Parts: sequence; structure tokens; C-alpha cells
Amino acid sequence: MKVDWNHVTPVSQAVAIVLFIGVFVLGIYLGMQIEKSMNNLPSVSTSK
Repeated sequence: MKVDWNHVTPVSQAVAIVLFIGVFVLGIYLGMQIEKSMNNLPSVSTSK
């Protein structure tokens, strides 16, 4: 079986689109979770 490395198949294109969108959504979700956890930390006063 000969593999054609220079041809984009519909399956590979769909996988690329899903991965692109998935990484973007995952980054936004993780950023929101980190922001929530940073807001829940108690404030530390540095003045004496």
C-alpha cells in the first residue's frame, strides 16, 4: 500500500479542525478556572 503524504484527506482535515477548536476551548476553560482560584485566595496584607 502506497502512502500519499501530500494529500489532505477529509478525515485528517476534520481531526485538525477538532484539535484546533478543542485546544482553544480548553485554554479558555483552564484560564477561567485559574482566574477563579486566584480570586478565592485570601488577600495578604504586606503593611505592618
